[in-house]
Amino acid sequence: MAAADVLSCPMTVNICWFSAAFFVPFVMISFPSAVLLVSVLSGCASGDDGKVKVAVYYETLCPASIDFIRYTLKAIMDDDYIPHHIDLNLVPFGNAGYNPETKQYSCQHGELECTINRFQGCVIKKGGGNQLQTFKAIYNEEVDIHKGSNKWNTTANEGLPQLHEVYACRDGDESWDIVAEFAKGKVSVEFTPRTLASN
Repeated sequence: MAAADVLSCPMTVNICWFSAAFFVPFVMISFPSAVLLVSVLSGCASGDDGKVKVAVYYETLCPASIDFIRYTLKAIMDDDYIPHHIDLNLVPFGNAGYNPETKQYSCQHGELECTINRFQGCVIKKGGGNQLQTFKAIYNEEVDIHKGSNKWNTTANEGLPQLHEVYACRDGDESWDIVAEFAKGKVSVEFTPRTLASN
């Protein structure tokens, strides 16, 4: 059966929730990867472009989120097939709290995580890159964070077409608008990372 035949099969997955909390970095294909792959191949598709909508809710300083991005999501985005069949939505707001009236923002791993979450929101919304460019920037930031580097807000994003817009967003009120948008669309998340695939 050709790949096109597989994609046109009638089986769909309505909503697939799963957590990467038990991801082991040395496993060749993790449970989240397997679910994403099955979702793509089974036609769990949404939108006019026929792509699987995949949302990843994560926290920028959460060790499990960092490992998920560095290993599982990296393997998926490096694949020759899967990235062309998913619409990836990265949401750095997994366990955060936000009050839009007071602009009080709290994060599980403290104030620095809130700052990085806001910055990554600007990268995602204002960077002007396609999903592979955006993912690469987020991936590079998380690698820098894992190494203990403070370069996460500079060199990691050099490949983005609209880098000046990212910094303007970071330094202005627009980052708060993005946080408010993430807060509005927040799903109930007990553990991060949490991934949702839907049709």
